[in-house]
Amino acid sequence: MKTKISKKTKKKLLLESSKFALDLAKLVFAGLILAGVKDLDIHVILVISFGVISLVILVFIGLFCFLIGNYKK
Repeated sequence: MKTKISKKTKKKLLLESSKFALDLAKLVFAGLILAGVKDLDIHVILVISFGVISLVILVFIGLFCFLIGNYKK
C-alpha cells in the first residue's frame, strides 16, 4: 500500500533534515577541534582527513535538503 506525502509535509521533512545534517556537521567540527586540542595518542592526519571529508559531505547534504525544501515551481 502506497502512502502519498503531501507537498507541505515533504517540505517540512526536507527542512528538518537540513537542520539535522547541519547540526551533525557542527558536532563533527567540534570533535575535530577537541581532537586537535587534546594530546591523544592518535593519528592526527587520519582523524582530521576523515573529519573534513565527513564535514564536507554533511554540509552538502544539509544545503541540498535546504535548497530542495525551498524550491518553488
